Amino acid sequence: MPRIFALLTGIKDYHPQSGVSGLSGCVNDVNNMEAMLVKKFGAANVAVKKLLNEQATREAFRDSFVSHLINNPAIQPDDTVLFYYSGHGSFSKSNAAFSTWDSEGRDETLVLYDSRCAGGFDLADKELRLLLSRIRATSIIVIVDACHSGSITRNINDLDVILLGKAKHAPARSNDAGRNLADYFTVNNEGYEQLLDENNKARLPELRCITLSACDRTEVAYESSYSPEGMFTSMMLEALNAGVVNLSYSQLYEQLYTLLKRRARQQTPQLQVSGNFNVNTVVFENTVAAGNGIYQVVKENGKVTINCGALHGMKNDRQSVKSMAVSITDKDDPAAAPRLAKITAVGLDNAELENITLTPKIYQGTLLNLPPAVCIYVNADAATQQAWQQLAEKEKEETLAFVYSKDQYHDYELKVHANRVSLTEPATGKVIKQTDNASPQALVYILACCNKINDWHLLQALHNYAMPEDSLSQVFNTEMNIELFNREKQEWELQKGNELVVYLDEQNNDIPINMHLTTGPGTGWYCGVYYLNSRFGIEVCTNPVNESKLTSNEPMNPLEGASITMDDGVDEMTDYLKLVIGREPFKDFLINEFDGFEKSNNEYGLGKKKSLRRAVKIDQSWFVKTIAIRIVRRSGAIDSDTSFNLGKLTMHQNNALNGRASVSSITAHAKSVHPAEQLRQFVAENGYELVNLETTRSANGASVVWVDKLQGDVSKQEPLMITLAEIPADDQGIAAITMEDGVIQLIGFGSPDKEAGNYSFEIPVLPEDQQRKKNLVRAAWFCFVKVVLKKDLSMLRKVIYENGRVDYKNISGTVVNPGMKVAVCIHGIIGNTKGMAASMEFLQAERQYDLILAFDYENLNAKIEDIALTFKTMLANAGVSSTTPVDIISHSMGGLISRYMIEHIKGTEGWVNRLFMFGTPNAGSVLGSIPKIRDWTVTVLTLACNFGGAALGAVGPVLSAAGKALGATKVATNSLAQMAIDSSFYDELNNKPDVNTVTTKYHIIAGNVLEFKPAEDSGRFEKVMEKIKRQVGEMLYSADTKNDIAVGVDSILTLPQGISVTKQTFPGHHMNYFDLAAPMNYFKTLV
Repeated sequence: MPRIFALLTGIKDYHPQSGVSGLSGCVNDVNNMEAMLVKKFGAANVAVKKLLNEQATREAFRDSFVSHLINNPAIQPDDTVLFYYSGHGSFSKSNAAFSTWDSEGRDETLVLYDSRCAGGFDLADKELRLLLSRIRATSIIVIVDACHSGSITRNINDLDVILLGKAKHAPARSNDAGRNLADYFTVNNEGYEQLLDENNKARLPELRCITLSACDRTEVAYESSYSPEGMFTSMMLEALNAGVVNLSYSQLYEQLYTLLKRRARQQTPQLQVSGNFNVNTVVFENTVAAGNGIYQVVKENGKVTINCGALHGMKNDRQSVKSMAVSITDKDDPAAAPRLAKITAVGLDNAELENITLTPKIYQGTLLNLPPAVCIYVNADAATQQAWQQLAEKEKEETLAFVYSKDQYHDYELKVHANRVSLTEPATGKVIKQTDNASPQALVYILACCNKINDWHLLQALHNYAMPEDSLSQVFNTEMNIELFNREKQEWELQKGNELVVYLDEQNNDIPINMHLTTGPGTGWYCGVYYLNSRFGIEVCTNPVNESKLTSNEPMNPLEGASITMDDGVDEMTDYLKLVIGREPFKDFLINEFDGFEKSNNEYGLGKKKSLRRAVKIDQSWFVKTIAIRIVRRSGAIDSDTSFNLGKLTMHQNNALNGRASVSSITAHAKSVHPAEQLRQFVAENGYELVNLETTRSANGASVVWVDKLQGDVSKQEPLMITLAEIPADDQGIAAITMEDGVIQLIGFGSPDKEAGNYSFEIPVLPEDQQRKKNLVRAAWFCFVKVVLKKDLSMLRKVIYENGRVDYKNISGTVVNPGMKVAVCIHGIIGNTKGMAASMEFLQAERQYDLILAFDYENLNAKIEDIALTFKTMLANAGVSSTTPVDIISHSMGGLISRYMIEHIKGTEGWVNRLFMFGTPNAGSVLGSIPKIRDWTVTVLTLACNFGGAALGAVGPVLSAAGKALGATKVATNSLAQMAIDSSFYDELNNKPDVNTVTTKYHIIAGNVLEFKPAEDSGRFEKVMEKIKRQVGEMLYSADTKNDIAVGVDSILTLPQGISVTKQTFPGHHMNYFDLAAPMNYFKTLV
């Protein structure tokens, strides 16, 4: 059996003199890769050499590569060789000898342990190519989890910022002058000096391999924010461990693309082939799996074209064009090595490739890096999954992807039961289609349904990114006007913008619609109009495109006599109209017309018609205009005389605001790009619950509140008053949340009134919906999010680090024994210990701590003194005493709890050697008045929702406490009241004599947001701060007061006289103390 020879390199900590910042997960990545290889192929068939941290010096790396992968006599031609790297990526100036290879004049590099020490060099891509070219095996795999980017300030999708971790990028040297050719690696005494041509340009050694890398050369690769491991590696292992039989590299890429783009929307994995490597080869094996579609590649008239384009799923946004490629083979000469060509222009049904050297003729082409349109999870036993995989390889469409693990991202779920097969939307639980058996015929039918859904999504996403938004009028000199018929006025009304909202009355289930297309003088344009209904139906509303030409003399009304119909039993739905226009006729027969699914019935029919109607030149000048039509059955006015009532919701009349209010299910946006869908994902991923505004229980009940056609503005003096008939409970908090411009915003939180049985909300600012605003229509939307508090939250547990992840283990009895070095983590006013604990793994790995404990507690609904007493009791039960002391690492209010225990609870003298306090309000916060409590809550929770990472799971206590403070009693709860500067708690803590003699050494770390300049995505941080200021009017602290947003620096640094303390301030804010290098590196010097 062929073997696998692997060199796995992971660098978490770089040479102290290199100036390169450390990472978290690279060693874990290597160990996890090794574990996967051994598990899949057996230890006897895998020969692994690992280089970790200081083992991966430049010299040691070359020696290990040569000895293990090049000069190793055990490697046979049929074996597989794998090189894997996890660490920092960068770039440097390239030697002029490579100018014909790299027009940008730079080396893409991997940063080795001592690369950046004096006289050192990174591992350049040219060096890696030379090394790889000398390997004798025919199957060579390269996997790189690192950045290849010189720009780390590129914005990433706003919601992803919440979920992403550190970028794996080391900036290039500022004084980089390049290197001599002799400074590049040689292999067995041969290097690029021996590969120069007559013009002193380096010839590239031939190479046959496949490379999977974490991102494009202009992007950033990230580490997970939840566990110390590379996001790319983690998701790749997830896909490889999902149990898919004969997974090919092209299929692996398809899954990685889906997983990463859903989580990190501007980290695009790359697949590159060199030589004649077949992308349909099974991963880490030499067998070939079933491949993707084969297209015709033609070389004629000096151009190379392929007969597929945007209608096939190609995208022409900048990133996709750089990622996609075509593998070209000569069907008349199967032995000839495939050629790889990049795509230079995308038409509707064809594309142009770079002009590589080919004999004019017809070739075969396979698309590489084609992004999936839809991803479906196959929930079935192993045998059925294998049968489905075999069926899908033959029948599925090229842009349709299937995954076989629930943890992988998916748009839909296909579940095979013993007696039926069902296809559902996970976001709604809605059954799209279902059969009454699980026979092979049923599987074939459900696969056909999957292909229809894929067709719908493919057309819905069709867009020409190379054309500006105003191209219809400016480039094509064409106007598209949509009219809806107003039955009350008996007249047609012209609609504005790309998103229409149609309000139906109770007497009608439809509304007539017209579309008028007109153009100016000229030869005219070829047009296609398509209607996509909410049941995945596609209707072609025009004649075949070659017969459908718009001219100044022949305007078009493709919807003449049509009406949009609301389905029975549905209160809201969103349909789409798409206009596709171009200079040349295009193959619209590629758009598969389909009536849409009628019901989730058990029949094998694909549905009845829901009709709108009555009974080789690469054309890059094509344009797509999409009109979304949201149809709403239930709505009502809100103004100075009228309130809106529906279900549990009452929006009270308002003297400053006029508008049209309605509610909808958030799942109505599951197939759209509206931010409501992103907010739904945020709620689901953090274990929250959307409040159902209906009085009846429904899985898809209304949860989004819309205020449309806005006139006027609410304010702090005239807020929008809302009553929500939701029974208050002590274990929950409710907030009104929206997403604007990519920022999650808290716009109000519920004040409970148990006697009345409801929550009341005051909303002083309504952030406007940006999509509607572009259409010159003012609108706003928001949801009510319920966070349920955990019961019996106070617990002291052991922190476990396993496979790069953080977990807890309950303890009973004594765990702290004499001679042990123990640290205890205690969280702050927002969050839990999970995020802190993830940052403390180094204490065991590098600082010889024997045990790490974590104390979690109910943040705000108990007195600090009572929490401190519970803390003391649990520490005592674990064995902590003056003879078995511990160190405490605290955040925010956790420091107050620790101080009170150390200074004021009897019997704790000598229990704590050192107390580390990050952002602790030692002299109080701005809390105290009801308005300040409101502003503080809006500030810290908006900050937490956008930058809180793993802390988000514990915002419930803050919502609950703040809601009670603003409730019917208007009394602040225990902890909120205690943290006011003039509270009796601080008087006792700081002014009254200590009960104990304090022997503990205190260390204070403060954050100052005035000096904080985010290294990555600074624009997003500024947007978040702007939204907070708009909601609260003014920030909690004045512009010249040093603070970490939640607490003033002076308060953090203030301690009574007589306590031994060190103090240090760093740029940062209240939620990122444990994420920033500067405070964490300082902390490491203390421990």
